[in-house]
Amino acid sequence: MLRVIVAGATGLIGFSLVKKLSANNIQTIALSRFKNNKERFNLPHVEFATYDEVKLDPQEDFILINLAGENLGAKFIGKKRLQELYDSRVAVVDKLFKICPKPLAYFQGSGFSAQENGEHNPFTNFALSLEEYGYKTFGHSKTTMLRFALVLDDSAPAIKIFKKFPPLYFLDGHNHLPLISLESCSEKLLFLIENYKSQSSFVYLYDKTLTLNELFSLMHQSKFKLPLLRLFLRFFDLRGSLLDFDFKENP
Repeated sequence: MLRVIVAGATGLIGFSLVKKLSANNIQTIALSRFKNNKERFNLPHVEFATYDEVKLDPQEDFILINLAGENLGAKFIGKKRLQELYDSRVAVVDKLFKICPKPLAYFQGSGFSAQENGEHNPFTNFALSLEEYGYKTFGHSKTTMLRFALVLDDSAPAIKIFKKFPPLYFLDGHNHLPLISLESCSEKLLFLIENYKSQSSFVYLYDKTLTLNELFSLMHQSKFKLPLLRLFLRFFDLRGSLLDFDFKENP
């Protein structure tokens, strides 16, 4: 019988995954930093715990899913803030190692930015460094990095922010961005968990790609658009760099 630990269970993807695991009768421990999140997890087959109070039976085996960390689209990000986000994610990996040092498999949330050259985008080194730390810490277990696409959901922080932009047309906006729906995301994660023995060291999670201009057209229906270069996004803050990729992998 599968037993799964989900760290970051209150996040957008984490909570969706916990609900999917519950619906499929999979025993799940939902981890959060705060006790006041407990009421959200009144679900069949789900046990809620904080990182500090969780206690595992050493005779039981678990699959560990690390989706913890503040959503990168939630707040302004400068270089200092990016370092703080990195340090907080490293601290979570260390804490999870103390909780479950030898999981059957370890999955760690990452981003599609990990596919790019490190000199191209500030999030590339961020993602690759965190992946390296995860491999180093849990390398004795079956370890897979989950390179998530942009979640195309109205509740996603990044989508909320980009909808606040005025209607834009990017003169160089023909770069392809990977996108995934929240439901598809949890479905794919469930499949990976159920087939954990056959997973590779990393996997891209996405449904389709759209060009940057196609993405903005979905969010803004206006016929009158302000022409700009993609470079404009980087003046917004580092989050704009998340839209400055050209992703051409096949699902």
